[in-house]
Amino acid sequence: MIDDPQQKQRQESGTDVLIVDDEESIRQGCAQALTKSGFRVETVRSGQECLDFVAARKAAVVLLDLKMAGISGQEVLERLRPICPETSVVIITGYATVESAVQALKTGAYDFLSKPFTPAQLRTVVERALERYRLAVEKRRLQQEQEDLLLVMYHDLKSPLATVKSYLLLLSQHEGDKLSDASRTRLNRAIERTDTQLGLIEDLCMLSKLDIAGPNVVSEPVEPADICRQVVESFAELAAEKNVTITCSLQKNLPAVAWNRDETERLLSNLVSNAVKYNEPGGKVTVVVTAEDCSVKIVVADTGIGMSPEEQKRLFDRFYRIRNEKTRYISGSGLGLSIVRKIVDARGGTLRVESALGKGSAFTVVLPIHKGGSSRGKEENSRDR
Repeated sequence: MIDDPQQKQRQESGTDVLIVDDEESIRQGCAQALTKSGFRVETVRSGQECLDFVAARKAAVVLLDLKMAGISGQEVLERLRPICPETSVVIITGYATVESAVQALKTGAYDFLSKPFTPAQLRTVVERALERYRLAVEKRRLQQEQEDLLLVMYHDLKSPLATVKSYLLLLSQHEGDKLSDASRTRLNRAIERTDTQLGLIEDLCMLSKLDIAGPNVVSEPVEPADICRQVVESFAELAAEKNVTITCSLQKNLPAVAWNRDETERLLSNLVSNAVKYNEPGGKVTVVVTAEDCSVKIVVADTGIGMSPEEQKRLFDRFYRIRNEKTRYISGSGLGLSIVRKIVDARGGTLRVESALGKGSAFTVVLPIHKGGSSRGKEENSRDR
């Protein structure tokens, strides 16, 4: 019979502590100390076994040795984060690898234990790690509730507008020839305003989702060149309507990057969309993608109307739109660049804009090939010389 309420709660919740170490004595010693304290413990002896375990069932706390044969502890840590971001990883390290343990903390580990350690030290660290896991799970639950509510609101706002747009398009297709020029102009304006509102709802949903949960932790091998080509192609019709030429320059053998595809497409689409919409007839948009060091640089430049230094200062503010005679008929939510900055900052990248009135603008985004952690991106404004 268990008299300790905390031990009883741990057993009833079925909390797992996974010990990953290629030394049997470490595995057995840690398991024995934690089992006596009421934890449910599992042990594995390699990084691959750890990954196989968490693929089948998530562990609340992982005690991970850095120095193992085969897959290293550092690699296991990097591969664990997308699979189970709430899991608290505690690094087990010898004195000679404390520096590596500190690096692991920067990668996302919760804490580390230097060998040799006592059972009391082990229990204290695991208790803290378990509490951090519980808080992370609760935070994620609340985030999910907010996301579910956001999805309902998104559907409830978008569906009526989509229906209105469908009826307007039907009216334009079947009755447009019978309307006067003035009525046809008003009808086309109503369709454009409906598109603007639908875009606003889409942007608000995206920005709210980034505010609630941050960037999508699910990443996949992404080819920057492929995304660039797809985005440029998707704006070919709009560019033709505005008599704007889009060109795409891609460095050969660009590396695949561990980014989220949807976010990357949104980031590039927002930049290219602005470059086309705020351009002059006969203007040009150039998209250049290159790799340098451990990052990929994306430059979207245009020969459009440009911006004053005062306008650049507020460029990334939510709902901010440049108001002048040349922009009065350009539709938009004022959230596109806020979304770009949110994605870049959250992934540890940098964002810079160079612009001058009448000369156009150039946006430069640099993102690490591997996802950034909590580091904040930098935003720099400067005028063309």
